[in-house]
Amino acid sequence: MQRTPLAALIAGLFTLPVQAAEIPSLDEIVVSATRFAQSGVREPQAVTVIDRNIIEHSGATNLPELLQQVAGLHVSPLYGAYSVSTSLDARGFGETGNSHVAVLLDGRRLNSVDSNGINNWHAIALNQVERIEVLRGSGTVLYGDNAMTAVINIISRPADHPERSASVRLGSFGTLEGDAALAGKDNGLAWRLAANAAQSANYRQHNQTELGNFSGQLEADLGSEKGLLAFGVSRLDSQLPGALTDAQYNADPRQANPAEASGGSFFDRRGAFLRPGLRLRLNPAWEFSAELGLEEEKAESWIATWSSYNDSRTRTWSLTPRLRYQNGAVRATFGLDWYDNDYRSLRGAALGTPNERINLDRQSLGLYGQAGWDATPDLTLSLGGRWQQVDQAITRAASQLANDRSKSAWDVGFSQNLGAGLRGFGKAGYTFRFPKVDDLTTFTGLGIDLKPEHGRHTDLGIEWKQAGRRVQATLYDLRLKDEIAWSNTAFQNENLDATRHTGLELDARLPLGGPWTLAAAYAWTEARFIAGANSGKDIPLVPRHQGRLAVEWQQTDTRASLSVNAMGSRRYGGDYDNSISRQSGHATADLALEKTWGAWLARFSAKNLFDRRYAAVGYEDGWTAPHALYPGDGRSLFITLAWKG
Repeated sequence: MQRTPLAALIAGLFTLPVQAAEIPSLDEIVVSATRFAQSGVREPQAVTVIDRNIIEHSGATNLPELLQQVAGLHVSPLYGAYSVSTSLDARGFGETGNSHVAVLLDGRRLNSVDSNGINNWHAIALNQVERIEVLRGSGTVLYGDNAMTAVINIISRPADHPERSASVRLGSFGTLEGDAALAGKDNGLAWRLAANAAQSANYRQHNQTELGNFSGQLEADLGSEKGLLAFGVSRLDSQLPGALTDAQYNADPRQANPAEASGGSFFDRRGAFLRPGLRLRLNPAWEFSAELGLEEEKAESWIATWSSYNDSRTRTWSLTPRLRYQNGAVRATFGLDWYDNDYRSLRGAALGTPNERINLDRQSLGLYGQAGWDATPDLTLSLGGRWQQVDQAITRAASQLANDRSKSAWDVGFSQNLGAGLRGFGKAGYTFRFPKVDDLTTFTGLGIDLKPEHGRHTDLGIEWKQAGRRVQATLYDLRLKDEIAWSNTAFQNENLDATRHTGLELDARLPLGGPWTLAAAYAWTEARFIAGANSGKDIPLVPRHQGRLAVEWQQTDTRASLSVNAMGSRRYGGDYDNSISRQSGHATADLALEKTWGAWLARFSAKNLFDRRYAAVGYEDGWTAPHALYPGDGRSLFITLAWKG
């Protein structure tokens, strides 16, 4: 595949000098709760921050592995750690989980316009990440579409921290990865460049993956004004091994589906983005921030089993201005989100020879406001609202479908300091999400004019923080109408009968004294239909229980951790009437050991230490076999050597 025009522009954009200096320390800040960076703000919901220290010592090799450590996030790689197609779910949506979690990189949306999945997880190397903020619960008021159950905001390493670093990783299945970063600051101009490249055969046959990324940031500090520019290019070439029948899985889970291997199934992606921004302090009470974004993606795929070829081009313009007021006990955020998506797809039943075109023109405009008031020194109240209009027209052959909709969301909340490090919080409101391209099309034509999902949500939680210890517990209830999902009967996406998602999320990090620390995460989820023919039935692919328990040991320049990750049984995908047996649960263990010598670090990590065999995702098949299974990775070992100057 050829590079995009935007990628060609970025490739020759800057040639910058290298400057090394000491890295100053930063107080922890949170952006997700208000869309402005601030510290010490009390918000009416749980926010989990994975800081740089946790990232560096987690033993994770990529972002999906890191997110698996967060309570309530269900992360399932279909094709291995370095491949494409990682599903992400929160609060029990199963097959459509990707559509209900908003994923952002420094505020830039990563959810794709066609499927709402994240096609470019590996365009963000962990060495580029300063911290990850996971806001659990609805974020619709501030972030709009996709933010029904969680917001994941990935914050890049700051440009104004001079740095020189490099690392190399070797591991199982022919895995080789390298990354490097350079950052400097001079006369008010800060810059950061980062590069990453990797290749891996992955656990299964016909699953070779190669990827590469280059990104950069510029920051010009002019006192009350700050100009920013972020840019990047990425590529991913991945073979697809497909799903296995029960017999194939039992014989050898590492094999590829014979039809996918012989037919040469693959997914290739090229992406680029350019995002200038401005931060302006108007006076002590008012601050203005805005970004203008341009993103291009070219993707080509071939699924031999389905005789499905797709060559797509997506161009997205975005404008996200916002204004913050903060004075004494009152603060507020007001903003506008505008997105313009131009999606062009050539499709066909033979590799490289498309015979039909799908075009999507999609414009989205959202207006929002959120206010917080410290009613007492211990009690904070919040109120927010959003209106969003989405106009989208899809053309396929001689057919056209217009899906123009508008929706409103609101929420009210409180945060109460209870003393001794305890805080109670709660939020209730109304949420929504709009259909996407894949929702509105079928294998052979256009689907039906779907209504947006909408419903009410309630969160109630408690948090304890003291002396480096943290425990969070959140109860939630989400009742939806018109939830969108695929129907095997109608062979298209439909608005489902009413559903209810309830559960409990527990997250804890507890220093035990001396060199020992205990980290734990647990989620209990009940997701069911509450109306229609399937009333009382479980929503497929949602585990009732999921948890992680880790013990960490650190002393001077040596660190070790052992974690156990467990997932309970769940219904197979597509089994809406719960007519077949459940997919069994599984548990795996991970080990990490590391040692530092001055500027050098060496790490050994083992994933699925005891080589547990399990299916990461399974679907009800019924065509050629009872199930279609996507095997999870077997045991894999990695050695990392890193240097930071």
